[in-house]
Amino acid sequence: MGHRKYTPEQIAASRKTWLRGKATESVGITDTKPYFIDSQTGANLNAKHSVRVSRGEYPEPPTLSQSASPIATCSFNYRYHNNGGQGALKYDPVSCSVIHDVEACHTLRQLRGSETVSFTFFPMLLPLCTQFDRKILAVPSIGCPSFLQNTIVVNRLLWAVEARKRPTVLVVHSSEASAYLTMLGDVLERVGVGLVAWCCREPVLGFGVSRLAAQQYASTLGERGDIVLCDVNVVAHEKIASGYDTDNESSFTVKGTCLYTGAGSGSGIPMFKYVDKQGLVPTKAAKGGPTRPIEQVVTVGDEMLYDPCFITSSEDADLTASLLFEESLMRLGRSRLSAKTFKYPRAEIQKLNLGHNTCLSYTRIRDGYLRTLAHEDDVLINYRRRGQVRKMTVGALAKDIASNLKLDPVMIRSLIIEKILLTFKSKYIYTL
Repeated sequence: MGHRKYTPEQIAASRKTWLRGKATESVGITDTKPYFIDSQTGANLNAKHSVRVSRGEYPEPPTLSQSASPIATCSFNYRYHNNGGQGALKYDPVSCSVIHDVEACHTLRQLRGSETVSFTFFPMLLPLCTQFDRKILAVPSIGCPSFLQNTIVVNRLLWAVEARKRPTVLVVHSSEASAYLTMLGDVLERVGVGLVAWCCREPVLGFGVSRLAAQQYASTLGERGDIVLCDVNVVAHEKIASGYDTDNESSFTVKGTCLYTGAGSGSGIPMFKYVDKQGLVPTKAAKGGPTRPIEQVVTVGDEMLYDPCFITSSEDADLTASLLFEESLMRLGRSRLSAKTFKYPRAEIQKLNLGHNTCLSYTRIRDGYLRTLAHEDDVLINYRRRGQVRKMTVGALAKDIASNLKLDPVMIRSLIIEKILLTFKSKYIYTL
């Protein structure tokens, strides 16, 4: 089956239809009216798939009470500040070591989402490979990076190479769907990669929900419980372990329903850039160490879900903590999973700088969502720096850091909150 290609006008019409329905429909999505017309045959297509994902133990929507007691202890991160908030630690303005108020952290997490997340998917290009009994490879992408318009560059990326042998889809937010189809449609057709847009009925945006959307779509498209998630800028090369993408887990010594694994150790910043007439040129980035999370190329099953509470960072570190916790339960015979978690220790994941983003629609919507979380300004913490500890609000600390580094205080605030939530989940949710 070849691609079915939809015009930007049809995508825009679909978006308007969805927005009109959003005000009147219930959270459960039941409408199956076709949103697209097959541009080749003129036939109506039911191009809408809906998924509702439970996030667990959430009660009624909470409120964050004011408290004179700090909820956590955070510490100054020298490497972040010395690098001006850039580089491999660009998401780590602070570290968090101690949680003092578990209930407040529960509430903070709940205020960044709801009990369920409802996705609607709009396929725009179907993958050329339709062997849906293989693991689906899903690639979450934001911003339509400029070098993705270059076929030479795309052919050096792992997901484009994989598209020849397994169904592969680029998963983007509906606000950027027209940009991706207009700018990348021809390139994606040439390499056989599908394109699907997603909407989320709840007001939740960011890295975590984007990865969750890609995970859920791949799970509905394929016939297996496990899928491969790949960052959009991962280079195809011989140092990536080949075992991560196997569909024959019976060949492994450790038998299980799914194999949860990373394909190797990654780097926080791209190790290559593309230069005309030279190809891929190394940057000064160093290889990532063994303590980095399972990230960038990861096989994951439907029991492991990315958490939408991580909007600007830490979604990979949280999934890693979840996988390691399930592995520890497995060793004790308490886990419902039968799986093995590991990262290929000698394999290396290399990333390519894909240039500037050509579309900022999703980033603007996400930033607007962050501004609605103004209650996070008032969260009180202990802040440790140069051996001294003082009480201060997250908002005050974020403004101080942002002023010194000329960065966005709302983004800094979110990064601090996510370090607190990451420590909270590691200590109080992923615990025996």
